[in-house]
Amino acid sequence: MQHLTIATISIASRRAMLHSLISANPAYELVADITHAEALHLLPNLQPDVVIIDAAMLNINPLAALKSLNQWLSCPASLVLSNGSRNEHQLWLDLGAHAVARLEQPETIAQALAELARQTQLQAA
Repeated sequence: MQHLTIATISIASRRAMLHSLISANPAYELVADITHAEALHLLPNLQPDVVIIDAAMLNINPLAALKSLNQWLSCPASLVLSNGSRNEHQLWLDLGAHAVARLEQPETIAQALAELARQTQLQAA
């Protein structure tokens, strides 16, 4: 089983749900909860395997956060949480997200994390 380190960039109302999803899987480890733009510069030092970006963030521009992640030398996988349409989901993928999950369907978040873990394991092999 692949150990997966995860950082989240999310609003407070969703943080508990994300924590419960992450803690439910012993292969997942939460390494950071980013709640303010000033803390984004800490992520490269933590080197998470996956960064979950909540598209509903108010004090951090999720587009800027995704762009920043994609500029790292070893870019972590990015999972964007959105409750938008298929077109919005496709836009996030076109902008560089590795996966998109629906906020109102936690099972899609769990499925996306499992797929990103599988991809990370394949890349490590």
